[in-house]
Amino acid sequence: MNTIYPFQKKESVGSKKWYEQLGIGYNGSLQNSTSFVDTLNYKSIYGKSTFQHIVDTMQWNASHNIPISLSLPPILGGAVTVSPSVSYGMDWVDRALTYGWDAARDTNYHEIKKGIHIKQRASAGLSFSTALFGTYQFKNKKVVAIRHVIRPNFSLNYTPDLNRSFWRTVQVDSSGRRRSITRWMPIQTPILPELPISL
Repeated sequence: MNTIYPFQKKESVGSKKWYEQLGIGYNGSLQNSTSFVDTLNYKSIYGKSTFQHIVDTMQWNASHNIPISLSLPPILGGAVTVSPSVSYGMDWVDRALTYGWDAARDTNYHEIKKGIHIKQRASAGLSFSTALFGTYQFKNKKVVAIRHVIRPNFSLNYTPDLNRSFWRTVQVDSSGRRRSITRWMPIQTPILPELPISL
């Protein structure tokens, strides 16, 4: 989807207002996966039809992203450019994992919980940039001067943790040792994935 500018006038006269340059975009993706065994005697071997197995193993996920951009006019007499940015997104999967410890069998277990499970993503940033011009002059040289430009940039970024509910601290062995495990189950991810989250 192309970026839209909801506050931009259809017929503008003169320079645009700063809020007219607020742009909102969208991009998304959908992925589907399934598996089956190539055999004519599937039902007699596995107890169900090939079609039923395909339905049972079918897994999908979707990703949505909404970037928001804004072009602000330069400040400090045009010397500094300020560029804010905001992004929001969601990941959808059709299953998540639940974990527990079976004391009778002295082992941990996991179960797949089907449904629509949503993980959110958000970030905000603010960057400042400028350009410093200078000239270094030589004396009694064939090269009279060298003009140089320095473009420093400073940025601040923040990414909140919106998915703490997908993490569980579970017992992993008979000694009582525990660790954090995510319930998130995207396509082609191991049963016990560990996804680092940082601020």
